[in-house]
Amino acid sequence: MAKVASFADVEDLLTTILASVGTPVASRLPDELPDEFVRVIRTGGAGRVSRISELATVVVEAFAQTEADALALLRACAEALAEAEGTKVAGVLLKTVTELSGPGNLPTPSVPRSRYTQTFDLHLKGTTP
Repeated sequence: MAKVASFADVEDLLTTILASVGTPVASRLPDELPDEFVRVIRTGGAGRVSRISELATVVVEAFAQTEADALALLRACAEALAEAEGTKVAGVLLKTVTELSGPGNLPTPSVPRSRYTQTFDLHLKGTTP
């Protein structure tokens, strides 16, 4: 019988990949807001598309004191994702990164920071036992 791959938590993978941007990255808002931070959220995706790969849709949110800084931070995140394409992270191959949207200026009244967001599809190859 063919082995079925297991997949790491996509938000954890993104946190690892985006650590290179040099600002806090997490899947939830911090209790104390730093000047800049990134939030990553898996919003769905096709899920398992074969016995060894999955497709995850994710949103990257960049928060900063100014719109210009939030946009620059988001662009740094997009670049880090593009550079990670074709590499293994925590044993999972990030096969492709597809930008589903360009950067969007989406303020959120409950957070006193400027916010830019962008949506991506990540095609991942899991690990087999």
